[in-house]
Amino acid sequence: MKWNENAAKKSFKENFGLEEEEIENEFDKAHRVGPVFNGGDQKTIVKFKSHKFKEKVFKEKKTNQDEKIKIKPSLTRRRNDLLSYARDLCEGHVNIHFVFADCHGNLKIRTRDRVNNRFVFGFNNELELSSLLVKVDKTIGSYRDDYNTGDEES
Repeated sequence: MKWNENAAKKSFKENFGLEEEEIENEFDKAHRVGPVFNGGDQKTIVKFKSHKFKEKVFKEKKTNQDEKIKIKPSLTRRRNDLLSYARDLCEGHVNIHFVFADCHGNLKIRTRDRVNNRFVFGFNNELELSSLLVKVDKTIGSYRDDYNTGDEES
């Protein structure tokens, strides 16, 4: 499986602008996950030696030009299910910009407008998520339809 490590290192150098020496020093290992799909793409897990370098890779992912490369934190099944549930729940919510997991695996919501002088809020379970959505609704309203439906009387 040596080619996985070499391919991953090459990808980090080409797509993220990281130095080859730094990659060699901080790269621990890589391995494939699951079956190969129709296009020949296969998920790969990469482990780094230091947390600092992992954070740097997450910051540099914004400069990534290759659409095939996705960098996500490793989440437990429960947290991954909660993230998926939160994304589904917030999908039609106009005041929620997006739901994400940071590089540490913390689940967060980014609002479109400030709520209590903040844009980003964390949650760890469905109850915290629900109370957070209630707080956002009370502060800035729940849907744009509430503000302008086009059915107002003249």
